[in-house]
Amino acid sequence: MSHDRLLRSDPVKESAAPRPADETRPRIGVWGRFDSAGFTDLVVPWILEGEIRRRVPGAELRVYAPLDRGRALGSDPGFAAADLGEWGQRRSAELCESLDCVFVTGDLFGASDEPGTVPNEEAGGPRLSPFLVEGLSSASGEECPVAWSAVGLAFDLEAEEAGRLRTSLASRPYVSVRDEASRLRLRRAEVDGEVALVPDPLLLLPRAFPDAVRDRRLDYLRHMGWFPPSGAPLVVQQSTILRERAEELVASLATALERSPVPVVLVDLGPGAADTRLAEAVSRHLPVPTFRMPSHAGVSDVVAALSHARAFVGTSARAGVACSAFGVPAVVADRSLLGNPRKLVLAIRDTVRAPAGPGPTVPDLSALSEHFDRLAGLAESAVLVRLRRNGATAETLLARLRENDRVLESWRQAYAARTQQVVELRLKSADLAEKEAKLAAEVQTLTDENARRHHAWAAATFDLAAERSQRETASKELEKERELSARTLAERDASSREAAELRAQRIRLQTDLEEATRREKRAAEEAATLQSEVDRARERLDKARADYADLRATHALLFTEIAETRADLGRSAELVDELQAELDRLRALQSPDSP
Repeated sequence: MSHDRLLRSDPVKESAAPRPADETRPRIGVWGRFDSAGFTDLVVPWILEGEIRRRVPGAELRVYAPLDRGRALGSDPGFAAADLGEWGQRRSAELCESLDCVFVTGDLFGASDEPGTVPNEEAGGPRLSPFLVEGLSSASGEECPVAWSAVGLAFDLEAEEAGRLRTSLASRPYVSVRDEASRLRLRRAEVDGEVALVPDPLLLLPRAFPDAVRDRRLDYLRHMGWFPPSGAPLVVQQSTILRERAEELVASLATALERSPVPVVLVDLGPGAADTRLAEAVSRHLPVPTFRMPSHAGVSDVVAALSHARAFVGTSARAGVACSAFGVPAVVADRSLLGNPRKLVLAIRDTVRAPAGPGPTVPDLSALSEHFDRLAGLAESAVLVRLRRNGATAETLLARLRENDRVLESWRQAYAARTQQVVELRLKSADLAEKEAKLAAEVQTLTDENARRHHAWAAATFDLAAERSQRETASKELEKERELSARTLAERDASSREAAELRAQRIRLQTDLEEATRREKRAAEEAATLQSEVDRARERLDKARADYADLRATHALLFTEIAETRADLGRSAELVDELQAELDRLRALQSPDSP
């Protein structure tokens, strides 16, 4: 799973090769929801492995995921997650015998870049996997400690889930989350003990994927036609929210890129995000070149695209963090921003024009360094505990052998899946090569036709020169021989007139061609001007509509005030009538005629 496998042709087979046994090497299990196949979760093991091996070079990391129905992940070179299997006492005992410690990392619910969504319990089993919460279900948890490494909780916990976490985290040697929202959710679940807050490990992407690796993957993307051949593009994430608002998003992109045109690259960051609606809308309405990375692109390909982008637009906040690691400006759009086209246009325009950022800050890097130092210390302490125990029993050796077989089987399945993808890519490459050969043949045919026409023109020019030479000779002979008949002179004059007419016709045709070119250029300029006027008229119409809505609201308020005033006037009139009646009664009482 190391990043240097990108430079190898068979990463899974290389990692599956047997190594000499070394009892001092820590055996670390990396557990997470890598079955979700989301970019932000799949890239975490790369970072974790690189940071642990910088501190413990001999460490052996094994990646596990709660794979449903025995699914294998082969979507990325060098990445293969083994199945955690069925949670229980027996499986926990096998894992305890095979591993020294376990690091739970990534999203506890699985990756989700859609704000406001909830986990799909039917598609992926329970909301929280027992392996990620309870860990090891036996009393041997002290022998194989389980720690949380920058875990994220994207959703609020239910009562049953909160109780499970309170019980399981009480015995954890180290618990850390990557954002304040996750820590608040644990606090609301009444989880006791220290919960460390660390920066998002995605800030360490430049160390997990060095410049040489990213540059090589960028050359591959350009060769496949998935990335512009030159320049930094605007990378747009394909997601459910953006797919639902494809037309509005494309209109905002077109307006924002009018004065700063850059190519656009569509990229998938999660399962099920790819859709043709957004791609078709982008290719149909955007006036800039558009490209699309396929859904089977590997993690290193996505990292290369994000790191070489001019700006990023999407709904994934963690993708924005990944971009900030490379200093790439990003717009993380939620539903409120997508519902305000003017604000979205301004955000995209400012982001495209913004300069590159400085990357991760020194305090964030220091905090992450302390975080991984602590994880490395836990791994080394677990090895010391194992070495102090007695020698391995037969049950321990059998458990390790079964676990090795399970991991090797997961790697074989991942390698088979990756091999299928490589075959498909090679078939696509062969198809592209065939199309390129056909295009080269057509170019060669046009070149040969052009050469033939040039040769014919040269021959005609030579014939014309020879004819002129002959005419001059005939003229000299005519001057010498005055006895030629008048008919010969008339024929010569007729030939001269025809030549003059041909020259005049050629001049007229050339003039007409120039005039047509000028008209076409003026028509193109008028069309561009008309398009600009139409865009400005649309903006004025949108503003007029907004002003009309405000005017209607003002009228409604005014009518309400008038109705209230009329009601007050009616009550005043009634009061005046009552006062007048009372005054008349008093006057009647004061008159001398009153009894």
